[in-house]
Amino acid sequence: MMITKKPTNKKTKVTEIIKPDSERYKWLEDYQDHFTFDIKPISEGGLHKMAVELANWAENNPEALTIGQFVRKRGIPRDTYNNWVNKYPVLKRAHEAAMWAIGDRRELAGLRREFDVSMVKFMMPNYDPEWMNMLKVQSQLKADVLGVTGMRVVEIPAFPDTCIVDVQE
Repeated sequence: MMITKKPTNKKTKVTEIIKPDSERYKWLEDYQDHFTFDIKPISEGGLHKMAVELANWAENNPEALTIGQFVRKRGIPRDTYNNWVNKYPVLKRAHEAAMWAIGDRRELAGLRREFDVSMVKFMMPNYDPEWMNMLKVQSQLKADVLGVTGMRVVEIPAFPDTCIVDVQE
């Protein structure tokens, strides 16, 4: 089997592996297009092509802010895409690269105050493992300070009676 590489985009150095036709068109499974509701096949080559397109789209498109934008335009249901990410390593790697690029774009837009900072802060753990680790550390510190329940009970003793303050009945 002869494998050759060709550059797929001038802006980035993502390459596509060209396989013989017998492997390129190997049927993997079917999915239901959510625009036409037709059942469509996905081949190994088609999945690989989609992975390369996803990585390039996320890296080079300044309007790329969610993976859903890419997947929806292709008529692929969310659950089908998520299953493919878990099932096919090439798509998983492309998904991770896309999440990294999109996360960086969102974080920088938050720093420039182009996006709502609270929204960026809330969503960033989904895009960047470093943000997720930071959130876990913060949660653990909070749990250590507040205790297991997350609440701290403070008992204030009664003040003694004095002549300075009138007793209200």
